[in-house]
Amino acid sequence: MVWRRAGGGIVLGLAAATAAPAAGAWTTQPVRLVVPASPGGSMDQMVRPLAAVMSRLSGQTFIVDNRSGGAGVLAREFVAHAPADGTAFLLGSVHELTRMALTPSLSYPLTGPDFLPIGRFATMPNLVVVKAGTGVDTLDALVAKARGTDKGISYGVGSVGNLQHLAGITFAQSAGIHMVAIPYKGSAPALKDLVGGQIDVLFDTMPAASTFVREGRLKALAVTSARRSPLFPDVPSVKELRLDRMVLGTWYGVFAPSATPPRIADAMSDLLNRALADPDIQRMWEGWGSEKPAPQSRSEFARFVSGEAGRWTEAVRQAGIKVE
Repeated sequence: MVWRRAGGGIVLGLAAATAAPAAGAWTTQPVRLVVPASPGGSMDQMVRPLAAVMSRLSGQTFIVDNRSGGAGVLAREFVAHAPADGTAFLLGSVHELTRMALTPSLSYPLTGPDFLPIGRFATMPNLVVVKAGTGVDTLDALVAKARGTDKGISYGVGSVGNLQHLAGITFAQSAGIHMVAIPYKGSAPALKDLVGGQIDVLFDTMPAASTFVREGRLKALAVTSARRSPLFPDVPSVKELRLDRMVLGTWYGVFAPSATPPRIADAMSDLLNRALADPDIQRMWEGWGSEKPAPQSRSEFARFVSGEAGRWTEAVRQAGIKVE
């Protein structure tokens, strides 16, 4: 596999990508997978091998195009106005829906008229992580640290209003402590600052945080799921710690410009499902703590997105959460 830069993205230079398009291919032009975050975050890490497999299966060239900033608005705006010819897709996530729940005036919402849901490609719980060696080895110790200072504790968010942000707000309310959100352009710089001691805690996805935990640079205090993760069997779940409101997870999906022809949308959906069935992808996803990918139709994914939007809107309403 050869990687080379091309414009704002990375071309996955596979032999198959330069061959004639396979049956079912919809374009001879590069296909942009637009990631609304900086390189190095969980979505970015997962979409790169996925793009490589999609290139191999289709004979098309897939480019990972990172467009961070504006709480995802820059990426969403780019895809919303892109030609509806199958050359640009948005990599959306639960973060877009939590932002929408927290800030209803959000530009280019995923559930609005600009996007067509294609399919989900990963779902996983988050890890509650702190810098290792600080003496904060449990959630109770983290709460005690917060209560021991007037200024509270700080936590990183990949962007304002994302799931990390909502997780921190929910945890602060549940524990009765003061927490200050520190926004970043993606998870990678937030993790760097956590390791460096500039922030106190992060609610991050397993692909992004797990390497730091295994290397001993971060300490995992809990996993935001109902059950413990097979990857971290010694880390308690928030459910067993009686923090039911903290049972939450990160999912990622593919969205097309709304005017994309059904022929192209169906072809992309089929290609995504075939790529997710690849044994290497399945092994990678398992190693990152993601649920095993299952085939999903466009209509099934659309219903899932609608349900998630309702869930987070109601959660914000019930909690009385407001973003100033």
